[in-house]
Amino acid sequence: MSVRACLAALVAAAGGLLGCLIGGRLGSASAAGTLGSYTITACSPSNTAGAWTTTNQAPGTLTTGNLCGGPASGPTDTSALTDTGALYGEDIGSSTTQVQNGQEAGWTFTVPSGSGITITGVSYYASYETGEGGGGDGWLAGLLIDGNPVASDCQENAQHPGPCEVFTAQAGQQVQTVPNGTKLFFGAICMQPLGGLAVSCAPSGNGSTHAVEADLYSAQVTLQPTSGPRVQDLGGPLWGSGVVAGSVPLSFNATDPSGIQDVQVESDTGATVVNQQQNCTYTQVQACPELSSEQLAVDSAGFQD
Repeated sequence: MSVRACLAALVAAAGGLLGCLIGGRLGSASAAGTLGSYTITACSPSNTAGAWTTTNQAPGTLTTGNLCGGPASGPTDTSALTDTGALYGEDIGSSTTQVQNGQEAGWTFTVPSGSGITITGVSYYASYETGEGGGGDGWLAGLLIDGNPVASDCQENAQHPGPCEVFTAQAGQQVQTVPNGTKLFFGAICMQPLGGLAVSCAPSGNGSTHAVEADLYSAQVTLQPTSGPRVQDLGGPLWGSGVVAGSVPLSFNATDPSGIQDVQVESDTGATVVNQQQNCTYTQVQACPELSSEQLAVDSAGFQD
């Protein structure tokens, strides 16, 4: 019996066919597939921050926390900000310590260097404000993309005087396009104007209100691999000589920046002989596992003589 087999790998979130390899009795094969984007989620309605990690550069004055678990679109009462159901960053209301320009507290989403993945978009529900407690000049609350503020934020300084309040009901779902992004930050940051005289920001200091507050109720980050999957090092009786019968092992090595969601073995007529789903979580940058030194059991009866 002489057979040919096709090994196909599906990327974690693209949900489409990415690579198809065909080898003969004496050959081996490797190939690259097409690319597809995928989305990972964080916070409400679950209680996990997913790939977002907390950061606080001024712990004596600023604070962060995870109170995820509420509605994905935020609380139903939108008359005021509330940390309930959110990843949050804010000043400590009772603190009077100044925060140096550039220091921040909140939640960061970072694509690891060399991972072969970039951020292409983010959508989220959030509430944020500056200046409620007074004396909050210089504060910024909201989203930064690769260190740069975007339209969906509140800022209060010499160039943006006066307090700012954006509740979920006002903002609705925020949607931002991110060209080849590597880092998102959501929270509170002291951001004085460039060239300004001020070098720090003051918290409210009155114990009851905040000079800066940012609440992220849910987030969906769209990621794009910069390279497709690779399937190589094919081995086993299907690539050997002689008669092949019964269930036989097929070994291979499959890699992709986002992991491998699905592995299929097809006959040369296109019939699916094996379809193996992997356990994936759409909360991490690499949503599915890699499959190095993997092995499948293939029933040779699925191939024509």
